Amino acid sequence: MSDFTANSADGHPVVGVDYPADLAQFRSWLPSDQACLDYLDWLRWPAGSVCPHCAADATSGDRAGRYRCARCRRRVSVTTGTIFHDTRAPLSVWFEAAWLLTVNKNAGVSAAHLHQILPINSYQTAWTMLAKFHSVMSSANSQLLAGHIELDETFFGGPKAGVRGRGALGKTWLPVP
Repeated sequence: MSDFTANSADGHPVVGVDYPADLAQFRSWLPSDQACLDYLDWLRWPAGSVCPHCAADATSGDRAGRYRCARCRRRVSVTTGTIFHDTRAPLSVWFEAAWLLTVNKNAGVSAAHLHQILPINSYQTAWTMLAKFHSVMSSANSQLLAGHIELDETFFGGPKAGVRGRGALGKTWLPVP
């Protein structure tokens, strides 16, 4: 079981407390696959592991990140049902790729850049990782955001002909304090 707990009064994650504030802190918090497994366990099952097959408590742990369901006796991994399941790339590499993808507010990160800076053997592996991230981040069949949401800045208004982006007319810019 992990040592992670939500530290804010309302139970929501706090930047720098519940998740790393910068890349240096990220690397110190999640330096190994085991640390990444513990963090994923905490994110996925904050109240304890649950079997994705029968929804029972998967209480007996047989090794790091793996449980045996108390009801159906199936083995349950913290990565089961995620894009990390059955991957050959280290979980720490996946997590750093996710970090780099999400912290860049302009355009994300390219597969070529990931291949250069992470210990990934091929461009194809980096491209596949990004494709998997994009598949789970797509808006198709997504639910509306709810709860506490953090954002940097946004523009409200639908698509209009003409200039795009910050120079677009008829849109309202709402900076976040």
